Amino acid sequence: MSNTEQETKITDLLERDGVVEETTSQVENKPYILRKLNSKDISPMIKVLKKIDLKKLKESIQESNLMDIVSNKIKTVSDDENVENEETEENNTNELMKIGGALIFDAIPILLDAVDNAIGDINKLLAGVAGLEVEEVENMDLDIYFNLIYDFITKPEFEGFTKAVSKLMK
Repeated sequence: MSNTEQETKITDLLERDGVVEETTSQVENKPYILRKLNSKDISPMIKVLKKIDLKKLKESIQESNLMDIVSNKIKTVSDDENVENEETEENNTNELMKIGGALIFDAIPILLDAVDNAIGDINKLLAGVAGLEVEEVENMDLDIYFNLIYDFITKPEFEGFTKAVSKLMK
């Protein structure tokens, strides 16, 4: 048994017995390193976007009057800019609840369905960018998987891609 293996076993026993607190979490030990996105990633990202059907999501948001609620909220805030009281705060909270409700009841089911349709392509894309096999991504613990997704969508190159796509969709 190597020194590293012995140290790991001793640390595990000490943590189990409450002698020391766990020093690292599963999420901090990321089994991946994301490479910089490049032009080879455009096709897989477009496949995912097609399956997500952003047009359907956009239509759902428009049908739910979400844009009306938001524009009314903006107007209310600008009208009440100089008036700060409990009633204004309560109205703001109610408006935000309406916005949240509209998103939950209209957009979330569409997104979940879209993700279900695109999960194979999403996993393939993530595996390629993370230097992993698709099966490794499919079998990740949920906390690590969601961290991988978060790390992917917060990459500066991904932000640039989404800006370019949104310009094309207008």
